[in-house]
Amino acid sequence: MLFDSMKKSISLLPLLFSGIISQAQNEVDALRYSATDVVGTARYQALGGAFTSLGVDMTTAATNPAGIAVNRSSQFQFSPAVYGISANSTLNGNKTSDFKLNANVGSWGFIGTIKNRWNKNKDTNTGLQSFSIGVTYTRMNNFHQVFLSENPNSTSSLLDSYAQNISGVSSSTISSSDQYSFGENMAYQSYLLNPDTVLANQYTTVASKPGNRQTMQGDIKGRVGETNITFGANVANKLYLGGGIGISRIRYYEKTNYTESDYQNQINGFQDFTLSRNLSTVGTGYNVKIGAIYRPTDWLRLGASAISPTFYMLTDNWNNTLSSNLDTASYLASSPQGTYNYNLTSAPRFYGGVGFIIGKIGLISADYELINYPFARFSANDGYSFTAENSATKALYRTTGNVRIGTEWKVQNIALRGGVALFASPYKTPSSYFNKINYSLGLGYSGKVFFCDATYVLSMWKNTYTVYELQNSKGEVADLKYNTGNVVLTFGVKF
Repeated sequence: MLFDSMKKSISLLPLLFSGIISQAQNEVDALRYSATDVVGTARYQALGGAFTSLGVDMTTAATNPAGIAVNRSSQFQFSPAVYGISANSTLNGNKTSDFKLNANVGSWGFIGTIKNRWNKNKDTNTGLQSFSIGVTYTRMNNFHQVFLSENPNSTSSLLDSYAQNISGVSSSTISSSDQYSFGENMAYQSYLLNPDTVLANQYTTVASKPGNRQTMQGDIKGRVGETNITFGANVANKLYLGGGIGISRIRYYEKTNYTESDYQNQINGFQDFTLSRNLSTVGTGYNVKIGAIYRPTDWLRLGASAISPTFYMLTDNWNNTLSSNLDTASYLASSPQGTYNYNLTSAPRFYGGVGFIIGKIGLISADYELINYPFARFSANDGYSFTAENSATKALYRTTGNVRIGTEWKVQNIALRGGVALFASPYKTPSSYFNKINYSLGLGYSGKVFFCDATYVLSMWKNTYTVYELQNSKGEVADLKYNTGNVVLTFGVKF
């Protein structure tokens, strides 16, 4: 067998990937790194994340820093979790499914509470009662996804998209231009695209007759994890104030394999080809947050917080390979290694919440989360303006509101919890207002020193994946349905 290889190093500005290759640093990334989920401790997730007015739980350091001021003692918590995701794909009526498990640490941290020993009158209704300091970690979002799509396509091929993209382009330009390095040029070097024998600067595909089996498989992993340094103050056991700094780290890894094969042996000279893509995004960002909780009566809690945009410094790395198997030979082509450093300012978030305390036996709480997605924007230090990408973010997305509701009921040291979270679609023209829903159920035990909680969260949402686009046609688009289950445990001590 004959294997051809292309390798060269080039400096890349953000560019369009052809076909199934996504554009780097675009509005999709702005949305991905601005969105959040209900994450953190088992108790926080069990109540659907409706904790803006409640406090005490360690996760509030990431959403309403005033929450740590409600603590009456110091504590340490640790929350391991197991996350499972099931993906069902439909492509032209053909249904496939895939499944993935991931074990992770959802949160951990320490909150120290110091009572005001200088309150000479020992009056619990006036003055500063206590001061709290927290150092916590929370996994703000989980990127783990899989999908598998298969389709016996009788009408088109990815190679048709490539041929359209280079129509009228000389072969020398295809080989030298960065624009075609990650798709068309590899197909040309692998003899999947060939010059037309009659028309100049036109190309024919080796898959001359439609009927290939198309298989698209993707594996995505990563997270947004945030370390918070938080300060809180309890004033008169009525007003709780807090502020903090968040240090956020992004880790995103995506690998996709797209294959077309002549599974019925109907195309002379062609057997199959596989396009593989690898993309990673890593970086660190910073934000600030402030919040307050007010307790006007024993049975009512009111809370509000604001979180600034996170100012990220990110690096993308990506590369593609394409292998082809023809009747006479096999070929392998590689793209350059793409690398780009840039900045992303994510969307700011605002929280408002109300909680009703039913004696010592229960509570009901509700939160409203506002996310200003159009505010997100890119920038870079090399002179690239990101005008098109930032304009697309404003044009496609809207400010949205998420709703979280939770309840907890106690019998002695045992607590039963439940919650629901509704996430609004960020798009200006959504098919429905809410595009994701979480249901949660949890159980907890709290002693004088030790406490533990367990929660199960079921999430459901839909998405689409564009396999490739064609001129005057929708190309190939897969419909995806996701069901995820998250089991999280929290272990903690109070002192």
